[in-house]
Amino acid sequence: MDRRALSHDEVADDLPAYLLGALDDEGCEAVAAHLATCPACQRERARLEATIGALATLAPAADPPPDLRDRLLARLNTDADGSSPTPQDATAPATPTPISRLQTPRWMRVALAAAAVLIIGLGIALALIARDLARVRSDLAELREEQQMAAAALTGAARAIPLVSEGDNHAYGTLYVSGDDREALLVVTEIPPTPDGRVYQVWLREGEARTSAGVFTVDDSGRAVLRLQAPRPIADYQAMGITEEPGPTGSPGPTSPPLATCSLS
Repeated sequence: MDRRALSHDEVADDLPAYLLGALDDEGCEAVAAHLATCPACQRERARLEATIGALATLAPAADPPPDLRDRLLARLNTDADGSSPTPQDATAPATPTPISRLQTPRWMRVALAAAAVLIIGLGIALALIARDLARVRSDLAELREEQQMAAAALTGAARAIPLVSEGDNHAYGTLYVSGDDREALLVVTEIPPTPDGRVYQVWLREGEARTSAGVFTVDDSGRAVLRLQAPRPIADYQAMGITEEPGPTGSPGPTSPPLATCSLS
């Protein structure tokens, strides 16, 4: 018997379930036949495929049970019939009956597709939470190191060197250097926030050579704390300066006058 051709609205309702593999064989064939001749539905299929593909790249990979589709279709067929097998049915000869489109109500197929999308969304949410948690842990580790260096400065284990503002700005700050350490703690205040796409860059001077020790931005009040890292002990350099440079990684060498400096010798 020939299949009944689906209307445009019917195919639009069934497309999510079709793409997620939630339709029975007859439903899949009917949707595929309509798609072959309908440019509008072809465009909608492409849009949905792109959305599902994007979601799949964010959600954690998980293979569904191999019998999931068969179990879902069997459940839908049972619910559509409104009955369950009786002992007499279990002993009677079984006559194969194809699952027809009428045995799977449209609202049930749409609900199934919506549930699948919801599961994908929950997976994405969990992935984003895990990513944010990893970022928070990394930030806490950096903050712990900064606190340890600040504690060393407050207990006198580090040398506190005040910054001198240059030009008309009123930048203030202190550089805490501990012995022959290649790291130092820079605390700045009242430095104006940089424009979009710009950062502050710290330079260590030895003669005419300039070595970058890191970049930073300040909050709305002009404050920032930066852990400087140098290839050699900080005490080996003669001076330190701060300039404004292109972001996000700064410049190979200073391209603007310093806002603040300090002597390290």
